[in-house]
Amino acid sequence: MNKRLRKLAEECGELTQAAMKLHQSSTRKRRRLLHEEAGDVLAQIERLVKAGALKRDKLKRRVKEKV
Repeated sequence: MNKRLRKLAEECGELTQAAMKLHQSSTRKRRRLLHEEAGDVLAQIERLVKAGALKRDKLKRRVKEKV
């Protein structure tokens, strides 16, 4: 479990960096990078769901609250 959480934190950090770079200067390359990093975060979340560390219904509920 700790390894999965560590990987999620790492991917979130990379997503943050990509978002900040895009904020500074919007380019096609930086938008592509943002998509890649966001996908990596989603993949890690999916792994945590499959491992039972997160519950899909609770995630969906939270997404509805935020959107």
